[in-house]
Amino acid sequence: MVEISNKSQKILKMALKTAILLVFLYVSLINPQGIELRFLMAAIMFAVIIFPLKA
Repeated sequence: MVEISNKSQKILKMALKTAILLVFLYVSLINPQGIELRFLMAAIMFAVIIFPLKA
């Protein structure tokens, strides 16, 4: 396992939060219907759960 410094860990978490925020903005503004949206939300939830466990 690669040792991550505190600074890069904070940057990684901030980037993750920014990505999630952008996706939610995209979803609320453009509002794609159907399966793509479900896959997108599932991917976000997966990332939110898995990344803190690995950190």
